[in-house]
Amino acid sequence: MSILLTDDDVVGIAVHVRARWEGLLPTVTPNSVTALVDAAARGHRSLVARGLASADGRTLSVELRAAIAAATGGAAISVFAASREDPIVPIGTGITVFSANDNADGVVVDIVTPTLIHEISEVSVGQARSALTNLARQAYHNGSSTSSDRVLTMVTPPAQPGAGRVLIVSPRSVVELSVNGDLHAVIDSPTSVEEFDSTLDALLQRAIGGVEATAVGSA
Repeated sequence: MSILLTDDDVVGIAVHVRARWEGLLPTVTPNSVTALVDAAARGHRSLVARGLASADGRTLSVELRAAIAAATGGAAISVFAASREDPIVPIGTGITVFSANDNADGVVVDIVTPTLIHEISEVSVGQARSALTNLARQAYHNGSSTSSDRVLTMVTPPAQPGAGRVLIVSPRSVVELSVNGDLHAVIDSPTSVEEFDSTLDALLQRAIGGVEATAVGSA
């Protein structure tokens, strides 16, 4: 299963199923009602034109329903590029791994590509973990290939109050914060390779479990 969608498509689907989209929306302002309404209208037209929804918008295709059922069930972890000045606001590419899936050995992932298209697919837990690990290691060892002001932000939502974590990765530095912590901390704390690997492993184990396998791609 692999489905390509735009932000507008995603918002249109979320409105259709009356559920909150837990993944990234790089081209839509999520706290703007006007932006969301406009995106939903464009998304509806797009889905109908592509045969992914009925003309009246009441029925979604089987493959779309399966993907969205998982994606609206809750995100286990989101990883995205961000600016050093505002590390919790996504800039472009990213990956979200969703926690709701009937298959205990697989998860649904949403990869936002450099062209800002959502590629939604089902992969093994190990593949998802490898993709996230590779992104984090790239950010820690080499940083962004396009800007020294970029960081990689990894967010796990709280299963209970105060349980969520935010990991901000930049070259040779990792800052870990609670969801209710100071999200605008200065990112200048040197972190050893051993500390980085241990912190990353603990975060991913809490979020999705599993062990590394062949990566599914990178953002």
